[in-house]
Amino acid sequence: MNTIISAESVGKEYGGRKLFSGVTLRLRRGDSLCLRGPNGSGKTTLLRILSCQLPPTRGLVEYFSGDSRIDRESVFLHVGMAGPSIEPYGELTALENIDFVSRGGIGRDGVDRHLRAFGLFEHRNTALNNFSTGMKQRLRYILATINEPSVIFLDEPGANLDEAGKRMIYGHIESQRGSRITVIATNDRREERLCREVVTLGG
Repeated sequence: MNTIISAESVGKEYGGRKLFSGVTLRLRRGDSLCLRGPNGSGKTTLLRILSCQLPPTRGLVEYFSGDSRIDRESVFLHVGMAGPSIEPYGELTALENIDFVSRGGIGRDGVDRHLRAFGLFEHRNTALNNFSTGMKQRLRYILATINEPSVIFLDEPGANLDEAGKRMIYGHIESQRGSRITVIATNDRREERLCREVVTLGG
């Protein structure tokens, strides 16, 4: 699906304090954008605004499919998101967490391929309370991508990952970048290089 994101003069304030203003962009399939800036500059906040989880103080974010506007209530059908604020259910197994969010489009074989690709197949029936932080981070990425969304939002995707885990995540981001919109909030230069465009906040 040829999803388009349009952001026009987007700004956000909290308690009278301006985080950012005047963010204008248009993203379509194959575009990749890095949001960077010092801590507190609003990277995660802008990520949430662009994914329609949080309203801006001013400005407008709209989604389109071709020339047709996508209702705000339906945006979640086009979007996947992974970040530290998204916590899978600890009492459920990896497979149960995937089944909870999956809309069934890729089938059981597709789920197994994802689990194998990110080194979690042998742990598929293990409760997340017994996962390491790195394993949970890899599962977050699976949960964000399992429905093959046309837009993916990633907040510091390499956080808590060892080098092997980073290679898994970064390799998948690169392999899928041309088929979707990718937006990453990070100050990691390696993650920034996964993107073709950069927006700097707080500077």
